[in-house]
Amino acid sequence: MGARSLKKRRHGEHLAAPQASSMAAAAANSPPRRNKARRPYATVSVLLSGVLFVSVAALLFISSNKWRAFGNYVSYEMVNVVNEFPHDPEAFTQGLLYAGNDTLFESTGLYGRSSVRRVALHTGKVEELQRMGDSLFGEGLTLLDKRLFQVTWLQKVGFIYDQKTLGELGTFNHEMKDGWGLATDGKVLFGSDGSSTLYQLDPRTFKALSKHTIYYKDQQVYNLNELEYIDGEVWANVFTTDCIVRISPNDGRVLGWILLPNLRHGLFFLVYIQTNYLAIDVLNGIAWDRQQKRIFVTGKLWPKLYEIKVVPINKPIDEGIIEQLCLQSLIIAINTNILWNTIMDDLDGHDGAELLQSDSPEFKGVMCQHFQVEELEDATNGFAERNVIESGDNGTVYRGLLATNMKVVVKKLPCHSCQPEESFASQVELTARAKHKRLVKLIGYSTNRTCRLLVSEYIDNGNLHKWLHEFQGSLSPLTWSIRLHILQAVANGIAYLHEEVEPKIIHGSIKSKNILLDQQWNPKISDFGLFKLQSSNSSHSMSNFTESNDIYDFGILIMEIISGRIPFPSHHSQPQAYIVDWFKSMISNGKISDLVDPKLPKKPSSIVLKRIILLALWCVDLDMNPKLKMEDVVQMLESNQLLFYVGTTTFRGYYH
Repeated sequence: MGARSLKKRRHGEHLAAPQASSMAAAAANSPPRRNKARRPYATVSVLLSGVLFVSVAALLFISSNKWRAFGNYVSYEMVNVVNEFPHDPEAFTQGLLYAGNDTLFESTGLYGRSSVRRVALHTGKVEELQRMGDSLFGEGLTLLDKRLFQVTWLQKVGFIYDQKTLGELGTFNHEMKDGWGLATDGKVLFGSDGSSTLYQLDPRTFKALSKHTIYYKDQQVYNLNELEYIDGEVWANVFTTDCIVRISPNDGRVLGWILLPNLRHGLFFLVYIQTNYLAIDVLNGIAWDRQQKRIFVTGKLWPKLYEIKVVPINKPIDEGIIEQLCLQSLIIAINTNILWNTIMDDLDGHDGAELLQSDSPEFKGVMCQHFQVEELEDATNGFAERNVIESGDNGTVYRGLLATNMKVVVKKLPCHSCQPEESFASQVELTARAKHKRLVKLIGYSTNRTCRLLVSEYIDNGNLHKWLHEFQGSLSPLTWSIRLHILQAVANGIAYLHEEVEPKIIHGSIKSKNILLDQQWNPKISDFGLFKLQSSNSSHSMSNFTESNDIYDFGILIMEIISGRIPFPSHHSQPQAYIVDWFKSMISNGKISDLVDPKLPKKPSSIVLKRIILLALWCVDLDMNPKLKMEDVVQMLESNQLLFYVGTTTFRGYYH
């Protein structure tokens, strides 16, 4: 077969040879053919090849960049509550895990109260309890091979318990700097020590197999706390925040953030109404039901445990919001007043803390001027009735125009309530030293045997009381942003009087009539130091007034600004009781949204509203009020959270 084919090929070659020769001869005798028609096609072909090459290279470059970006993708999520379960409100939760059959295991902290416990999910009942020694502070907990592993705070010792009996099986030492969180994937242990490090630990030797420093956008994620392993990820509470960070256990990458502020804020009201005490602490505790894909969370001293569903945040995340919400954790040491960083930028650039003299150039360098009574009579047209701005128990206020064409306010105090001339003048000089952008500038004074006069700067937009209660339009020009700005600014002014003036000044009458507004709605506090200018036998004597009185009054002011209601009817014998009782009644009846002024163009979010209302409740709470400083109030107004247990020993510096 092969030979026959070879013969055919050779025979074909013989036949083709003469044909090829004749064709070559014909080609030699014919005129040359032009190649111009082929040249454009060749050029186009080269160009197309070049374009194709560049396109492929660009596509590969873009694809590689997209792949790298995909590899660094971070998700942002919130949660919906699927179910609520009862939880021991005295449990200072430090570790939580789900063990099947609607059973939870929980580790609790606090010296003298630490424990490991088995808990029924649906009832919250503690079915088995193993107490720890008084010198031990329980921390993270996990379950591996029917054994419970627990770490402790400030000690590098851990405990192993029998899952069924909770009997202690042994102890272990680990290589973490401290014991905070613990979780497992069924093979190794994952641990945290309050730093930004996630550890992998050998469950037999408890030596570190690997360590990953956790970063988010080049910033370390400190305070990694309670841990749980969920579908190939490690989830970690970030201590003192309402955030859970999702971490890749393989390389330590941040995979996502889960924001849960609504849970704790909602509990504030429940606890306060039921107990009249704000007792809950931070979010702490994540448990995963692998079989039914359920996620449970709770917190320290929370009366509820929640089953949650994670849902994506569909809106774009503002630049820096995660850094502010999740990475600026609270560091507080008792008696040092170290508070966490502000996360809400002060509105319109007003930081409320800058100390300066009045913007008016006429006031620069002026401490306190002594006027002749005649000068002020001329300025007010003989204290004419048409120049009266306000009249009350503390005197009559006039608008005036000095000989220098400076607009001023002149307040005539009732002489019977004032100190002797020399003492009065000395006190005015002391009061005039208080200079802050949130205080009305005290320019000068005048005295004689029949009257005492105070001269201050003129603020041209009236007082807050007028805009809250006398404005006739259907929608108030005081938007929520303006109202919040007013509260923040006034709080800064009061804090300055309490903390930075020597001797400190107790205002004694914080109310909307003493908050003056300029055309840009910037507030200034008037009448500060007035009580010190009145005699010691006055009914308004300062002897019984402390910072707590101003804080209480500020709580009333918050309620007034939120609701637009006059704090008390004129016939009421106890002025502050009316609006406080009304607020508490509305809250207990679940009518929180009805507290908002109906003239507000747009209501604040539920979370923001609850946070501000809770601050007001703290200010007027007779147990909580003495523990508050005005600087605490400032921080709480400018922060996304409320301080917990102000003035007690439950901050991280003492209890974890």
